[in-house]
Amino acid sequence: MLKIGAGIISFIGGYLISIPIINLLFGWVDSEGFLSVLSFLIAAACAFLSLRQYDNILIFGTSVLGSYMFVRGFSLFIKDSFPPESEVFERIATGDLPTLFYVYLSVFTIMVGLGVFYQRNQRSLELKTNFIKA
Repeated sequence: MLKIGAGIISFIGGYLISIPIINLLFGWVDSEGFLSVLSFLIAAACAFLSLRQYDNILIFGTSVLGSYMFVRGFSLFIKDSFPPESEVFERIATGDLPTLFYVYLSVFTIMVGLGVFYQRNQRSLELKTNFIKA
């Protein structure tokens, strides 16, 4: 059941992620049908991948989400160091981001890497000691 739920969530997430990507790459296309079919295919591919790579997607997703929540929570203690998410792209374009934002971005990236590394090691130990079928 967990994999089915992950597949449904991945389908929805894949659809939501596909919309800005399609707009970026295929914004010049006027056919709504083509764009709808393409977003559906990307969503279906994400759902299929989540069923095939459940553990890896779960590990990566929790690492990204946990790292973001940690860094974003920490940034709330320092006034005006992390702009609202709705303004980030606009402020990148104007070059108006504080230097501390790039420090947060670096810490986030390092924490994602460490989270993935740790969870993959724990998963491989779990597979060896508990004889779980992967």
